[in-house]
Amino acid sequence: MPAYSDLHVHLRGTISEAMVAKLGDLHGIPTPERDAAQPDSRLTSFERFLDEYRTRTSCIRTAQDLADVGRAFFELSAADGLSYMEVQLSPQHSEHLGLDFNLELDLLSREIDRIQESHGMIVKVIATAVRHLGPRSAFETAVAVAKAKHPLVVGFGLTGNEMMYRPKEFADAFAVARDVGLGLTAHVGEWTGPDQIIEAISSLNLSRLGHGLSAAKHEEALSCLVSHQVTVEVCIASNLALGRVESAESHPVKDFVSKGVPCALCTDDPAFFFTSVPKEIALARQAGLSETEVDRCLAAGILAAFCDDSTRSALLAVTA
Repeated sequence: MPAYSDLHVHLRGTISEAMVAKLGDLHGIPTPERDAAQPDSRLTSFERFLDEYRTRTSCIRTAQDLADVGRAFFELSAADGLSYMEVQLSPQHSEHLGLDFNLELDLLSREIDRIQESHGMIVKVIATAVRHLGPRSAFETAVAVAKAKHPLVVGFGLTGNEMMYRPKEFADAFAVARDVGLGLTAHVGEWTGPDQIIEAISSLNLSRLGHGLSAAKHEEALSCLVSHQVTVEVCIASNLALGRVESAESHPVKDFVSKGVPCALCTDDPAFFFTSVPKEIALARQAGLSETEVDRCLAAGILAAFCDDSTRSALLAVTA
């Protein structure tokens, strides 16, 4: 079996119950009760998920807090057998909290160096713009990221409310990121139609795309994904929890794979959706993927990673 990777995971969305309690105590922030045994039934819309997300991550107040969240998640992921991951972080979110994004990256680098030394797991960062904050803010974010050239940052992405703005309005921001060699990905087609998938691929020059659910059963969108060999970052547990699919069996990952769309198995916000890469693999099997198809998805995760060629070659030689 090819090496495990996770190309679509929001670092703040990895915060464990124990870390919520620890940071809450540290900063004097009361934390809501939650049944840790079952996914939260309230996460039935994107708006409710965002409310839950803001509440549970509000205890992350400093760059060191974020590094502590990272350390705990990296250790958990290494125990799950991961070899490579790319975590998503928003400079805009950091600025809103009054935090220095590059300081966050520096402190995270220490934890990443430790986990690579102890377990061999490689961690990189995708700097993301928040879609609902608009194209101008996204462009300014891309310029700042390009200027900083932090060695930890290997990609640029677009997250947030898909209902706000069209993908093509972010073309200038993505052009800035592309010009400095960053890999490009965006959340598209989770809540919006296949027309936005086609538009995002053509106007943003994506090599990866988060979710992409609305491409299912839409021949033009599927053809676009296949012809451009855009890898879909598939997040089955997330799609289930937010009601985007009714069951694992009805998830379109099987159709994607059978039609030649590269798919990587990812976790999105694992602490909120009670998932991990091994659990996503199990869900992919439940969705109808054969062992050969699962292996193809795992290999696709390495092939689509925003890493250098020597790292990719080494990862392709690893078996889980």
